[in-house]
Amino acid sequence: MENEKIKVAFLFGAGVETGVANFNMDSGMAYLQESLFAGSHNFAYLDALTKKFGHKEYFNNTYTYSKNKVDICQILLKNFVIQKASHSEEFLINYQYEISVLLNDSEIHDIFLMEPKLNKYEKDLKAQKNFRKEKASEKEKALKKKQYLNSKFKDIMNGTIRKYSEIKEDFFQKLFTESSKGGIDYDLNIGVAGLLDSYFHTIINPNKYGAVKFTWIFNYYWACYFTILKKVLIYLKDESDFENLLIETPYKENPGKENGDKYTLDYLKVLNSIDDITKKLYSPELNLSLGTSYYHCIKEELNKYNDRINCCGVATTNYFRFCSTICDNTIYLNGQLKQFEYPEFLEVCDFSEELKIKEGLFFPFVFGQSLVKPIVNAAQTEEYSKFYKLLLDSDNEEIADVLVIMGYNINEDDNHINTFLHDFVRRGKRMIILTGKKDYDVKSKLKCDPKVVELCVVNYNDTPEKITRQVFEKILKR
Repeated sequence: MENEKIKVAFLFGAGVETGVANFNMDSGMAYLQESLFAGSHNFAYLDALTKKFGHKEYFNNTYTYSKNKVDICQILLKNFVIQKASHSEEFLINYQYEISVLLNDSEIHDIFLMEPKLNKYEKDLKAQKNFRKEKASEKEKALKKKQYLNSKFKDIMNGTIRKYSEIKEDFFQKLFTESSKGGIDYDLNIGVAGLLDSYFHTIINPNKYGAVKFTWIFNYYWACYFTILKKVLIYLKDESDFENLLIETPYKENPGKENGDKYTLDYLKVLNSIDDITKKLYSPELNLSLGTSYYHCIKEELNKYNDRINCCGVATTNYFRFCSTICDNTIYLNGQLKQFEYPEFLEVCDFSEELKIKEGLFFPFVFGQSLVKPIVNAAQTEEYSKFYKLLLDSDNEEIADVLVIMGYNINEDDNHINTFLHDFVRRGKRMIILTGKKDYDVKSKLKCDPKVVELCVVNYNDTPEKITRQVFEKILKR
């Protein structure tokens, strides 16, 4: 009988759509290089935004778009240095000169606020800065050192330097670590989360709160959108006429790109036909081939166990509708590619519907990496209401008995989502987390007893089919 079935919900994160078998979407450092750092190396999209929006005045004729860009890399390097120095006395001692060159007095003080036991070194660091202020030759030497360090860090961040063995400076060898595959490893959440949060309020009124900072946010959201859209169009280019929006780039002009990233977008063409593109992307007639992806395998398993499992909902932090093929009740927690915000009018519009686009400034309604997730529009509250109903509403007959988490790492910058997960477990419900680590730190991530959470430990080198089968075996093992 229907009510005897196991009611299962899924929460999908970025990891479930990465890799050649799973739509090859960018995630982690690759995504940040194409979005957060785009302004430092991708000038084509800024030129397109200028042509689209730069010829009009907005916000009651008080704001005109211009492609102001923030050098995120300089800010990010400071964040990494502060974190490393506050957690490593050896690093703090050995690289006092580099630290004093990169940080101002207030930022140096932040190190010792985070770790008071290191206070004895604060005086030495500030003495070095004061010494340089008094000698012009030392000041010039320090400036050149700062420029050099920022330049080398930018090479790492934009992918010019890709392997740990390619790092020549001792300072960066100690700042970062080597990954198991020879790559450059670091905690992106430490350096990145919260980077642009202090600028969000400028969306209210750029003229009043900062036109340049508003433009940085505006550019960032468009960079996120273009990064995601490009991968969606590459995946779907054989299914429709989207190929005319992609420009094939000679390898010598696009070095270091892997997994089919030989394309760039025709940004201006996308902007000028964005309503038509969105309607096509969300058309019921569009063939959303799932290939051999996790989503395809999940659908196969759900069909196989149709008499035992009922999928009552799917939630995702991803932005396109690939996972909507699994279940009608699909919840988008971080916005969708079809939604765009008009800050002047306090509206979020769905461009997939037959609505005339207003003559106004708009940007994608997607949420990037940040510690602050402000409530901007009812579109958000509707999605989170659906999420609450799926997981926590005891009056809902289709409330989930089991939540399976795939590709979502439960990072602290997503605590607005994690609180739902914490409450779900606290109510005695089953949670299964797909992970490649036996020592996955449930306690610090969900603030709960790790014994009440089930880990499905897999080898990510296995096929999505094999991994999905393990997940369903776990579900059925009551």
